[in-house]
Amino acid sequence: MEKATTNDNSVLNEVKLSRVYTIFTDPKFAVGIISAFRGDAGRTLEMNIADNRTLAADLRNAGFGYSWIDGAWIENEETDQERHVTEVSILVTADAKNQDKLFDMLVSGSTQYNQDAFVFQRAGKEEPVTLYDKSGNEILSFDKVRMDQLADNYSRLRSGGHAGRTFIFERLRSPVGYFGRLAGLKD
Repeated sequence: MEKATTNDNSVLNEVKLSRVYTIFTDPKFAVGIISAFRGDAGRTLEMNIADNRTLAADLRNAGFGYSWIDGAWIENEETDQERHVTEVSILVTADAKNQDKLFDMLVSGSTQYNQDAFVFQRAGKEEPVTLYDKSGNEILSFDKVRMDQLADNYSRLRSGGHAGRTFIFERLRSPVGYFGRLAGLKD
C-alpha cells in the first residue's frame, strides 16, 4: 500500500489487512470510511458507481489517499424502509494536521450523497472509531477493530493479497465493578 499524505495526492491502491489494522491503531493517522452508494428505489448500480467515483475524486483532489473496500450496512435502520445493502466504500486517510479537513469532507459527502452515516477516527492515541450521522453528530463509538469477522455492518478489502478479508468495529462492555456499583453505575 502506498502511504498517502495530504501533499502527494497518492492513492491507496493495494491495501493489506495488517495495514488496515495499523491505520486504525496508529495515532498519526485520521481515517474515515464513506460511500456514495444508496439502495433506494430508482438508484441504479451505474448511478452509485458514478457518484462514488466523484466522491473519491473530490477526496483525492483535496489531497487524501484512499482505497476501495466493500461494505455491508443496514440502510434506514428501524424504519419501514429498513434493508440490508452491500456497497463499495472508500477508506480514506489523513495526517493529524488535516483531520478536521477530512472530517468536514466526510460530513459534506455524507450530506451530498444522502448517507445514513460515515465512520471516522481522529488521529491520536486511543481515539475511538466513531460512527457519525450525515450532520456530523456522533451516533456510536467502537472500542476495538476486529479482523476477519462478519457482522451486520462490516468492511472487506477489494484488492491485493488480502482481497476478500474483512474487518469490523466492535463495542466492548466493561463490567461495572464493586466501586462502580457503589457510585450508582449498572452493568
